[in-house]
Amino acid sequence: LALELARHNVRTLVVERSRAALTRPKVDWLSTRSMALLDQLGLGQPIRDRAARLADATDLLWTIGLDQPPVLAWQQPAAGGTRIPGVALEQLARTAVRAHPLIDIREGWNSVDLRREPTGVVATLADADTGRYHTVRARYLAGCDGADSTVRRCLRIALDDAPTDTGYCTVYFRSSDELLRRSCSAFATVSAPGVTLVSHDSAGTWSAVLGGPADEPLTDPMALVRRRIGAPVEVDQVVAVVQREGAFPIASTYRKGAAYLVGDAAHPFYPAYHHAGDITLADAAELAGTLAAALATAAAGEPPDGYGSVRRPVALVVRELCTARLQLERRFARLCAAGLSRDRLAGILRREMWQAGGPAVHFGQWCDPEPEGEGEAVTAG
Repeated sequence: LALELARHNVRTLVVERSRAALTRPKVDWLSTRSMALLDQLGLGQPIRDRAARLADATDLLWTIGLDQPPVLAWQQPAAGGTRIPGVALEQLARTAVRAHPLIDIREGWNSVDLRREPTGVVATLADADTGRYHTVRARYLAGCDGADSTVRRCLRIALDDAPTDTGYCTVYFRSSDELLRRSCSAFATVSAPGVTLVSHDSAGTWSAVLGGPADEPLTDPMALVRRRIGAPVEVDQVVAVVQREGAFPIASTYRKGAAYLVGDAAHPFYPAYHHAGDITLADAAELAGTLAAALATAAAGEPPDGYGSVRRPVALVVRELCTARLQLERRFARLCAAGLSRDRLAGILRREMWQAGGPAVHFGQWCDPEPEGEGEAVTAG
């Protein structure tokens, strides 16, 4: 957002709680549209240089078990987007922000409170190094502070949940196990026992997204992963475990006064579908244009309200597609347990996958009028 505002010649103060990119190895899928936005910021080529270069970097597999060929493989054309480790993406963006003359970044600072005033917003910031508090007045404030947003809490903006329960646990781990490399090198593998495995890179970095109660104690997360996978995979390191309860929540409003919500602060979605990067970038581009136009006006009038009316409906549509996709995954697991043949399973997936927004959600192209392809059934040879 700061880089996009700078492109409009707007100065910004960025408050960043961490001093370095997060170590949790998430992965981002960036659509062609997102890459076009990043090209305008000078980040497109550096991102392409760091992107994953795997033959099946865009495949989405549905499988009964890792010891069998997939029931269905949906293949996104390689030119359709870019897959990059989230840490690399954050490092590139942070470096660009640090170097930009119109951006003042305060790393190691936290936003702890804010209040709205007739002429803007007053934020209270804490310097983690010194323990000192600072008060900053601004005409506009954008909360880009994630699913547990302090800005959203201070604004007392509620989250509206979808009716489908989506409690989940995500286990991030590193493994050089040959079974994983051989069977799950695709971008994501949906396995019937109730786990979605995501391959982050060619270096053996993975995440396993497990549905279930988010408050269930996990003394041995990899034991649960192995049980869901149905194979004794070897693990070199468990990097992080994240449990969260929710049902595709979306903020009831994206603005209060001159304060706005962006990205996960407005819509903390399910981690297995990898559309968050696309939606967040589009949020940032829309808000930057809106605020830049308002700031170009000499008089300080009512804060512009068009951003939320444009971006919140997008989040609502994506939530509907995500919910349908999650229901399809659960139905796939039930049908596998019922003993349906591979051919019948593949037929059901072909018929329902696009209706459920599967590829569209997964690859951030929910607005395409027709699918790029219906997928290819894979049978044992």
